[in-house]
Amino acid sequence: MLEKSRLDRINELAKKAKTEGLTEEEKKAEEIASWSTMIHKKYMELIQIEPLQLKEHGLLITFPKSYDDLKFEGDTLHHCVRTYADKIATGETMVFFIRRESEPDVPYYTLELCDGHIIQCRGKYNQSATGQVLDFAEHFNRELSTHYNIHLAA
Repeated sequence: MLEKSRLDRINELAKKAKTEGLTEEEKKAEEIASWSTMIHKKYMELIQIEPLQLKEHGLLITFPKSYDDLKFEGDTLHHCVRTYADKIATGETMVFFIRRESEPDVPYYTLELCDGHIIQCRGKYNQSATGQVLDFAEHFNRELSTHYNIHLAA
């Protein structure tokens, strides 16, 4: 979740926009704040779903709670997941993070799902998932789609 001081700054920028207009930097900050809010709401709807508790092969699944999470994931793994914020916010696609159970806060692989299908599962420098990571991603997708009849994004 966004820090209180950051939320205060974002609210301040929104008020300023109504009277003075925004610089490009302020517009971007407002856009990111909007994405973060929509991303947070979208994933909060899914938080109680059992497949999100899935753990196997020493892996677990989690999800971005804000734009900052997407940025951290992309910066750490050197790929472009942060550019998906608008697509996630509008429901066009869903992104999940695959982590090692031993390092749950360290990015490992990023999983994109759309309409019940794996679109991509990428690790560091856009490396495609193989072996146990791919098996885990496929199992998570099956659990989400089959047991809950959820087709994420469409």
